[in-house]
Amino acid sequence: MCIGPSTPPAAFLLIDFPDTIYLDYLINSKDSDLSKYEEGGQSINLRLVIHRLGNGVLEDPRYREWMRLFGTETQVSILK
Repeated sequence: MCIGPSTPPAAFLLIDFPDTIYLDYLINSKDSDLSKYEEGGQSINLRLVIHRLGNGVLEDPRYREWMRLFGTETQVSILK
């Protein structure tokens, strides 16, 4: 039997963000850094973030800055 080192489980996140009026809440929320998600004391590897965005959200610099929290290892898909 071969046993390798354990790896954190992988996950994806779907964000439905219809309007820029919610940006202040998102940015100022204590849970806004979703890139460091843990469950049951175990770190979760966020592999994919799907952004479902309303008009003007992607163009807002505050949203783009928040998207950077996920780092370069997370794939991004944007639906408009």
